[in-house]
Amino acid sequence: MEAFIASVIQKYLYAGVFVLLLACGLGVPMPEDVILVTGGYISYLYPNNVNLWTLVAVSMAGVLVGDSIIFMAGRHFGPRVVTLWPFRKVLTPARLSKMEGYFRSYGNKIVFAGRFMAGIRAPLFMTAGISRHPYWRFLLFDALAAMISVPVWVLSANYFGEEIDRLKHMLVRTQKALFIIVPLVIIVWVLYRRFARRREEEIEPWDRPDSRW
Repeated sequence: MEAFIASVIQKYLYAGVFVLLLACGLGVPMPEDVILVTGGYISYLYPNNVNLWTLVAVSMAGVLVGDSIIFMAGRHFGPRVVTLWPFRKVLTPARLSKMEGYFRSYGNKIVFAGRFMAGIRAPLFMTAGISRHPYWRFLLFDALAAMISVPVWVLSANYFGEEIDRLKHMLVRTQKALFIIVPLVIIVWVLYRRFARRREEEIEPWDRPDSRW
């Protein structure tokens, strides 16, 4: 897979990066981070042919366009998406119903966190569309997250240069860590919000600072 990605980017440069990231966003089983790292490394090898900041901008565009298409597909197809391959393997009707509830309460946070979670990113963004999450909010929080992830991998690969293998090992460790850390942060936040809301409901009206006697 890495050899295929490298050959496409070497041959088509910016267009290759854009198309690969677009396909990745649409659910094609290609690792997005590997595409970004490969693009950054090729910019290191051929600095006269590849402008680093143009590569970052093109990568951002490919990521956001792919994510937007998935979102719009969810909005267009609605719950029928559970009958479509490959989403029917991930989004069962019961799981979809539960995720829609989460999106109604924590949609912006889920979109932001989902950008860092390869493998379940496409189903999450599809669910955002199904849940009628406002597109402008989806695009805003997706872009904010992409402004972190995309430049980090592209610039890191360009910086590491010949030590690219070290970065790849870091990439694997980072992906494993994110699969643990991101859901954990979301769970802690949700539990905290529920606890705070419950405490607020338990306070008698006369105990509130703004109560009137």
